[in-house]
Amino acid sequence: MVKNEPLKWGNVEGYLISIGMVSDVDIRRVKELFDQGKVLCPEELKNIFVSNYKESDGKEQFKDFWLFSDNYVVEAQNFSIQEKPKLEMTIISKNIQSFSIEADNFDLSQKAKDVSKLRMVFYTLSNFWCDQIASGLNCDTLMYIFNTYIKHNLARGQSSDL
Repeated sequence: MVKNEPLKWGNVEGYLISIGMVSDVDIRRVKELFDQGKVLCPEELKNIFVSNYKESDGKEQFKDFWLFSDNYVVEAQNFSIQEKPKLEMTIISKNIQSFSIEADNFDLSQKAKDVSKLRMVFYTLSNFWCDQIASGLNCDTLMYIFNTYIKHNLARGQSSDL
């Protein structure tokens, strides 16, 4: 993907293929969600992340979908199995309360390997949370999402009702 520029479908499609999404049904569903996300988000979309994991037989599975702008995140949970996925959106700018990262076969300062796994969970002050998982080279994309949208949007000096 082209970093820090408006997200275009061609870049999204390239990303999906790079993480092993080959199902026409899944790609068509992501296209629909991408188009809807462009309408809902008040800013230009800049990045996408699709959670993926491998089943014990090695088959790639895709679970959740996120679109990021400079200040917002749009999410569709379980997009690949929901007949009509629900989109949710929240502001992330200076709204991240906390996060956790769990890495397996992945050094956060290095490039991912085929066996790498990464899980990041973040919570906002507005009671929105995301649970993102990645396997293989998609771990690099999740680290980019963390470094670009999560780490620098931690809210300082605020408290929540949690």
